[in-house]
Amino acid sequence: MNSKILLPILFTGFLFTFLSCQEPEEKDNRSLTLSVIESDLTSATLSLQTQELQLPAFLQLTRNGEPVQSFSLHQADTTLSETGLNPALTYSWQVLLKSGEKTVKTSNVASGKTMDTTSHNFIWTVETIGYANSNLTCGVIINENDMWVGGTIYPDSASYKDGVKFGFSHWDGVKWTPEIVAARWSPDNPDIKGPVRVSGMTSVENGTVFAVAGINLVARENNKWVEKTFVSKLIDPSWSKGMDNLWGNSSSDLYLYGVNGGLYHYDGNTLTLIPTNTNLDLQDMHGEYNPKTKEFELLALATRSLQKEGNLLLKISGQTVTPLSLTGMDDYSKDELWFFNGSNYWIAGDGLYYKRSLNDTNWLRKTDYPSSNWLVGDINGWKQNDLIITLHDSHLLHFNGSTWKDFKNDLNLAGLAVGEIYIKDDNILIIGQEFSIGTRKGIVIRGKRIR
Repeated sequence: MNSKILLPILFTGFLFTFLSCQEPEEKDNRSLTLSVIESDLTSATLSLQTQELQLPAFLQLTRNGEPVQSFSLHQADTTLSETGLNPALTYSWQVLLKSGEKTVKTSNVASGKTMDTTSHNFIWTVETIGYANSNLTCGVIINENDMWVGGTIYPDSASYKDGVKFGFSHWDGVKWTPEIVAARWSPDNPDIKGPVRVSGMTSVENGTVFAVAGINLVARENNKWVEKTFVSKLIDPSWSKGMDNLWGNSSSDLYLYGVNGGLYHYDGNTLTLIPTNTNLDLQDMHGEYNPKTKEFELLALATRSLQKEGNLLLKISGQTVTPLSLTGMDDYSKDELWFFNGSNYWIAGDGLYYKRSLNDTNWLRKTDYPSSNWLVGDINGWKQNDLIITLHDSHLLHFNGSTWKDFKNDLNLAGLAVGEIYIKDDNILIIGQEFSIGTRKGIVIRGKRIR
């Protein structure tokens, strides 16, 4: 009787002793986290973040369940580039941690859709402005029934004969109406005023239009042009840093820029000169919010127009100016700058140059567009798959993400120089000038995007 009871007790004790001698299983804290940063028509950028991996580690990237890349990871986090994709498709990616042929850990599945192409559907209207030798330099769109262009405008033979410059012309949805802006001619005597040429314009969040007219900053208030500030010798004692154009987010955050490295900030009350450490002329400025760095990115481009004196790309943060790399770009002048939300950077002028990211090593010259042998007048757009480019030999090009469309013949633009492009929502405003000597009226092309 006792022996029958003893065996189970001995077996239970043996099992307890055996289990208590086993080492507890080690917890695997390694992790791989994959996300899609951005995608365009045919490529995508992925972010991989890891924890507690023994480095270097051998990894494999799969797309829709199929291996597409194998690589060694030497740091905890990295970015991966995917190319050769098709537009308007959803892809799924996953990263596998490999030990030989065996998969020992997997990341989450990250999905993203590539961009679709857009159409070449626009409604265009081509108009002339001015009587003779009228030169348009800038424009702004409030809405499709409220647009402004600026420059030197002689609306009739009398104004042309007497040399009376009209600085603006306004579109009210029906017709263009010229307007004179009278501004001071001298920094020393505010009473000496007269009609002046308008060289730059912008509009801010409430629809207020600001313009550079001579040495003055003016604003449209209560249906008239009001002087807000001017470049005095107290601001620039040498009076050598000119301003030709401006860019801004609000009435209290405007940057004015121009000749000999001139850069000023206007806070709604005070105009402040910002040192740029260059005598090259600031030609263009553009700003966009960068979702990757979570900062507003403001860049300026400096050169000497139509010269071979080099180019300078500047990053502006408040009143701090930092030069950025232009490796890969030649020294011929570039005067137009555009980018979109921290990616797809374009610089244009004598040639068209591109960078996907400012961290890329080189600027790449683009020649895969029609009539690429001509000087580029301007580049603007909605996104990287929806761009408009003007060329000085009358070419007006649209890129829809896959193909180029040249509107030169459709709009009978031969004999016209087309330049600056302004876009707001689906409205487009392009300014230019006739080639013909003796008349040279200003040219305005209004466009409407049809989606």
